[in-house]
Formats: sequence, structure tokens, C-alpha cells
Amino acid sequence: KMPVYMFFLPVICCLLQGSSGVVCTVRRWFEDLWLKPKLDPTSNAVMSTVHVDSAKAKQAGVAVGVMLLLFLVFKFSGDARAFSADFSPHITLESLPSYEQSRCMADVMKQNSRIQDLIEAVQHWESCTSAEDRQYLAAFNRLYTLNVRHARQMAFSPEVAETAKRWVGAANYDELQHQRILSVMNHNTFEHTLYNPIRAKRPGANAASNNDEYIEGLVREELGDSCDFCHYETRTAREADFARVVGEHAATGSNVFKYDSWHGLVMFRNPHPLQMEAAHVRDMLRVAQHWFLRCHEVDASARFPHLYWDQLGKASASQLAKHAQSSLSPFSYYGMGEQLLATARSYGARHGANYWEDLVGVHAALGLTVRLGGAVAIAYLNPRKEKEVMVLAPQADDDFADLLFVAITALRKEWGVLAFSTGIMFPELGTAASARGSAGAEAGAKVTQPSGERSLPAMARVVDRGSPTSPRADVSALELFACTNSVQDPLQLARVLRREVDSFKKSAGRS
Repeated sequence: KMPVYMFFLPVICCLLQGSSGVVCTVRRWFEDLWLKPKLDPTSNAVMSTVHVDSAKAKQAGVAVGVMLLLFLVFKFSGDARAFSADFSPHITLESLPSYEQSRCMADVMKQNSRIQDLIEAVQHWESCTSAEDRQYLAAFNRLYTLNVRHARQMAFSPEVAETAKRWVGAANYDELQHQRILSVMNHNTFEHTLYNPIRAKRPGANAASNNDEYIEGLVREELGDSCDFCHYETRTAREADFARVVGEHAATGSNVFKYDSWHGLVMFRNPHPLQMEAAHVRDMLRVAQHWFLRCHEVDASARFPHLYWDQLGKASASQLAKHAQSSLSPFSYYGMGEQLLATARSYGARHGANYWEDLVGVHAALGLTVRLGGAVAIAYLNPRKEKEVMVLAPQADDDFADLLFVAITALRKEWGVLAFSTGIMFPELGTAASARGSAGAEAGAKVTQPSGERSLPAMARVVDRGSPTSPRADVSALELFACTNSVQDPLQLARVLRREVDSFKKSAGRS
């Protein structure tokens, strides 16, 4: 009885015979060797069964292997990376791409200085001829789909017309009848944003007033004897497996009401929500990463670190004192992190390019990035909420922490943002690592040890959560179930970030 795979040999040969005469020779040799009918020595009749001796069977097996190898070579020679979707250089961000906005692209963006002009900017991008400009134009097309939707005109009664003029101002009234909505979709992640800046003038959209005074009143009421996090040593839990991690400006606790096996707190030792310095954020990240490593020493399956920081009750913080939620997940990142990881893998396999490097390069070409050492901040084209800044770096080091601080500071200075949410994901932890040394490790110390097998880069995303004094929710059914509507121009946000980074460098004596 012939093996089942014999039936596939003619198909393989047919696929290959147009490319290699050698294979067809091997096929004929194989047929002569194995499939040639045997004659009955007594009757000279063809025997009904094919007989194969062991030596010839081994030779035939070699022939099969040769043909299958040739088939794979011919099939995949055009895309060597198709063998594995986990081609590691395309998963994480090893270093920031060297590309900075070229003079040609700077001129293009100067002429198209609003997000509403993005389609025109991309069209003019074609005129930039440098190799890197062409490279990132191709990357833009791999990442994004753009289109413009023109709102249908409306019929206004005299009363509605007068009300509309009060909302938007007489000078902007005509714009209401000619609204231009820009759609930006990342067709890899399916993040989708609809931009229409005039929606910033709708009723109730700008309700901020006396927020600082309001917060100071809360501080007087809540940061006294009743504040648990102000007395963390005695009034918060800790992990039973190890002592608290205590740094110069932050300390850990264990969250009593957990959403994962390892779920802790990182509390600022200065609890005042309006008092924050770069050193506080640096130490908060160092302390968090030491906590991750100590958890990992106890439980090697806990490898995927997360840190979530909600500021003020408007952003759903349970206490006024500054604090973040730390967690370490087994098996994988949480769902949104896994979605990004799957995107990076798929993108690398399909295009032979690093997703994160292309994302940074495209935003840099459009003037939407600012760097600080080995970290980059992006005024992200697909924000989860208003004014999103994404900070990326290979590791969550001091450059990463400083740029996160600068982003939060810029939002407060320019727009009065006091309530914000920050989500931070860290590179996957590798083999159990020692958390030697104090929590206040020397500046720039890399206390995480990524395995590089299925890791995200260090990534922080900061968004505005609205006025603390407004009773209005900052998210709607559209954001929860469909896409994001944004009124904030990311090009303006990027200009604010660059100005704040320059100011930070001068004050810190950095070049």
C-alpha cells in the first residue's frame, strides 16, 4: 500500500516543473526507482502490488525531502520573513529611528498647518524626493487611510441662527454650513478618529472655571487625617511576600480590591495633586519597576507589567492623593496591549518593517514628534481622548519619565488640564531578575529586563479627562462603541510639546 503523501507528488512536481528541470529529473528517477511495476519471474506478468525494499524506500524519502525543500524555497524566496510572524526585530522598538523632519516636509507642513489640511499635506509629500521622505511616505500609506466628509447643509430658523452665532461667534457662523470632517483610520489597529475642530464651540464643551481653587479646597478637606495614602506606612496594605519598595518620592502598597493576581499601588510621598516635579515621576517609575521585579522573583509567570495613573475623581481616581495602580499579568499583556503586539507582528510579517519605527517616522515627518534623549513624544493621530500624547522608548528610563512629566506639564500650562489618565505598558520581563539596590537607583538605571520574545516597548499614553468642576462625562457612546471624535488639532499639540521640551532642557541644563 503506497503512503498517502505519494498522491501529492504529482501536484508538487507540477508546481515546480516550470521553474526547475532538475526536479522533473528527480521525479522520473523517483518513478523508476520506486514505482516501476515488478514482473512475476514465473509468468512474466505485471504484479498487482508494488514492492519496495528498505534501501530504495530511504532513497525515495530523500527525493521527497529534496522536492519539498525546493518547493518551500521557490514559494517563499520573495518573502523570507513569511516563515515566522514572530520575526523579533519587527515586534519591539530597539532604538528610535534617526529620521527627523526634512526641510522639504517642514515646508509642506508650514503650508498645511492644520489637521484639516492633512490630505493636502500628504499629496504634497510626493514632492519630497529624499530617500527617507519617500520611505516614510510609503509607511504612511501602509498605516493610514484618510478621507474628508462634508457635512450636509442645515436649514436654520431666525431663532436658531441667532443661537448658533452666540455659540460660535458671528465670524465663524458661515463655517457651520461648510463643516469639513477629516477621517483618519489606522487600518492596522483600526483606531479611527473624526476631526472637526468647530465642535469645540458646542454648548458645554468649555466648562472649566477656577479649577485650581476647586482642587485646593478639596486638598484642605481630604489630605488631612482622613487621607489613607498620606499615611501609607500604617494605613495601606503591602505584599505579604516582600517588604514595601520605598523610594525618595514614591512608595508601594498592595491594592485591597484587586483586578489581577499582582495588583499594587504606587503612591507619591507628596500627595498634593497640583504639586509635581520631574524627580517625582522618575522615582514613581523606578519604584514601580522594582515592584515588578520583586513580584517576578516570587512568581516567574508574572511577566507583563502595567501602570495606570488616574488623576482626580474626574478621571475616576478613588482618592485625591496622587497614586497609580500597578499590576503584573501572567501569560500576556491585557487586551489592548495584545492588540498592539499582534499589530506589530502582523505588520512586520507583511511588510518586513518595524511597526513602531514606522509609526514614529511618519509622525516625525508630519511634525508631530518631539524627542528628549532616547524617548519620543507623539501628538498621536488616533487619540483615545482629547490631547493624547504618546511617549515611546525602548525602556522606561529617566528620559522616558522626564518626557512623560513634560507632556503632563504642557497640558496643564496650555489648556489647564488637571484631570488626566495615563496608561503605561513596559517591556516584558525576562528570566527572574534580582531587584538588588535601593528603589532610588542611580539615574538612568534600567531595572527591567525584557526577554524580547513578545514584548512591547515602553509606552505611556496621556489624555485629558475634562474639567474637574464639570458634571458632564468626558466620554460618550461614540467613544465607547465606535470611534473617537476629536476637536484638538494634534499639530497645535505638537507645537506646545516642543516649546515645553525646550523649556525643560534649559531649566535642567540639557542640550
